[in-house]
Amino acid sequence: MPILLVIKYTNGRVKVTVYPMAQLFPVKEELSALSLGSIDVATTPNVFLARTFPALNILEIPFVFDNNAHRDRWFRAVHDKLNKMYAEKGIKYLSDSLTGIAWYGIWNNKRPITKMEDWKGLKMRAGGMQKSALEAWGASGILIPPEELPTALQQGMVDGGIHTPYLVADTPLYPYLKYGSSRGRDIFNGCAPFLMSMKTWERLPQDIQRIIETKVSKEVEGRMGQWASKKNSQVYSKLEEKGLKLKWFEPGEVEKMMKAYKPILDKQMDQWGPLANEFWNIVQKTR
Repeated sequence: MPILLVIKYTNGRVKVTVYPMAQLFPVKEELSALSLGSIDVATTPNVFLARTFPALNILEIPFVFDNNAHRDRWFRAVHDKLNKMYAEKGIKYLSDSLTGIAWYGIWNNKRPITKMEDWKGLKMRAGGMQKSALEAWGASGILIPPEELPTALQQGMVDGGIHTPYLVADTPLYPYLKYGSSRGRDIFNGCAPFLMSMKTWERLPQDIQRIIETKVSKEVEGRMGQWASKKNSQVYSKLEEKGLKLKWFEPGEVEKMMKAYKPILDKQMDQWGPLANEFWNIVQKTR
């Protein structure tokens, strides 16, 4: 969507060729390609960004935001810090307007998860920080490629996983799942910011730069919010029609889970550096 709006608002002055599904570079190499100017624009998932920018691991913390409004306040508050962080690597940060499209909920075929004790003994598809959090709560985290999930669920290799509702609804997963997270509730957030190579940015005329910063980025933010709201409603309705039972945690259970996770989080924060601590403090201030 950002690229189409660039074409629209520049009246075709900017010519764009889109290469979807990481055709030019593997996703894990996109940041390096942006820095070098080998590609002009990318929307790279946060899990890969955090390998270069450890402070972005903040966005992988479970229950980091209370709701979408809290998430949006945080991004506005840290915009200048993000802009500086990316610029040091030769990347122009334009917008985190794609943030929140990937809401990660809990999906499994054993039981509703409404309290921390419900995690015990579950084998869940998860990796990275998701895995460490689930293990702190009593589950096992197992990393399995998405294409192998239907077979893994069918054969009992895993009981479920941390997935977006879109993955569950739009792939052959839901026949093997019975329980999921309630509408609009997420345990982990997803993020894929609108990034441009600084070399490309500096070649653009100033009026084109202004158009991208003021018109394109703002419209993408608005449209993505509308699209996500509509898409969420459709997806959850589809899942409920398929018989999935959607539940959320009982009062006090999220706090109990975060208390169990805190020793791991404290250790991780030390590893992520001072900027991560700044970001985390702003998470608290913007609640």
